[in-house]
Amino acid sequence: MKGASLLEMVLYVGIFAVLTLLTVNTVLALTRAVGEIRGTRNIIRDADGAIERMIREIRAAESVDAAASVLGSHPGKLVLTGTSSTITFSLLGGEQLFLKKDVQPAASLTSSSTHITNLVFMRMVASSSEAIRIQMTMDNKKFYGTAVLRQIYK
Repeated sequence: MKGASLLEMVLYVGIFAVLTLLTVNTVLALTRAVGEIRGTRNIIRDADGAIERMIREIRAAESVDAAASVLGSHPGKLVLTGTSSTITFSLLGGEQLFLKKDVQPAASLTSSSTHITNLVFMRMVASSSEAIRIQMTMDNKKFYGTAVLRQIYK
């Protein structure tokens, strides 16, 4: 027997087609998974950076301007006062977190690819200290942070 029969050829082509489909399906699934992981990593990086900056500024502040701030509801706004400056955290454009220092232009703390759907600042006051709790939801992932104003108990 020198050649392959038509039946053998159809069988080999069928096996090759099935293997090719499985390989392509696996590659596509892996590509989607890597894309989702990158997106999640960007969200976490943005949220961590934003909350870290807010906590740093809260700790350095002398007081919270409760009259100018929006506390306990979304969209929250936090106005911090210090000896030399006033810092405001708020959502501009509805979905991006911005920091505004005195009369300087507002600087974005989050990228345009991430969207904040909930930002709430809560003020907690005790006899000798004051703290701010941050609740932020970014692209359906929740992030929290709390910082005590250090200037109060110095």
